[in-house]
Amino acid sequence: TIINIYRSSFAENVNIAARKRLLSILVEARPTEIYLAFSEELFIDERFLIEYSKSVRLPRLTMCFQKGIELRPNELFKQFLSNFGSLTCEQIIIETTWLIPAIIFRLRAKSHGYWIFHISKEFTQVLINPYVEHDLKYTARDRDPIYEHLFELSGTPW
Repeated sequence: TIINIYRSSFAENVNIAARKRLLSILVEARPTEIYLAFSEELFIDERFLIEYSKSVRLPRLTMCFQKGIELRPNELFKQFLSNFGSLTCEQIIIETTWLIPAIIFRLRAKSHGYWIFHISKEFTQVLINPYVEHDLKYTARDRDPIYEHLFELSGTPW
């Protein structure tokens, strides 16, 4: 099931409770994919992200909001990040140290998908090395204009 909500805007008299109810309905519907394009924030928060990540296997969430809106999930969200098959929202800023274990978990689980969001600080060898276990190989390559970070699991094509 896919839910698409495009270019929606709420009347000024629609209260916060009504907006949060809409988000609850989206989670209760258990769609595998949600695409939200709003001209305003819609009060997306960690609770919505966590509940949706638990509602279906590898959910796909794309959110497009006006510039200037920023969402910084709290630490509780880090344990649910790897649940997302795909998570696309340029307004989300994820703590870099949460991302590395989530990537490794997904690699071991052979999960497909992608994430597009901002991170709190640049990936560096110093940040990544503590997470590289004996069966993992980490390589960094500068391929102008992108800098690639590759994790390989020994004995697999992953």
